[in-house]
Amino acid sequence: MKKIAWIEDDTDIIDLVVRPLERSGYQITRFHTIKEALDNMESIRQCDLVLLDLIIPPGDTDEKFGDYPGIYLLRTFRQAYQMKQPVIVLSVVADLKTFDELKEMDAVVENKPILPSKLKLLVDEVLGIEE
Repeated sequence: MKKIAWIEDDTDIIDLVVRPLERSGYQITRFHTIKEALDNMESIRQCDLVLLDLIIPPGDTDEKFGDYPGIYLLRTFRQAYQMKQPVIVLSVVADLKTFDELKEMDAVVENKPILPSKLKLLVDEVLGIEE
């Protein structure tokens, strides 16, 4: 069973979009803030894939993470934790400079909103799973 860490604060979106993934056998662990994700890095490191939003609340911390905290988190994954897992960034942000920075860190970028069926196809493709 493939494991996915989903870091997204909008729980309504999470539950609707991940149902097809869960029905297909993916195990999805949800994280809603930067702090929650950082506190659970060992769990996230054991996942096969990370789905990441760019605009995530910091949680119970005074740290500042910039305009797009998801970039901070991705940089932390790649540099501090040497994580090689694929990351799909889902966001409403349409900034080419930000997209370039994400792609430099080997992230796949997809605009929100995304249809659940399209997300499942993208996840399967990124993980190399054929139907």
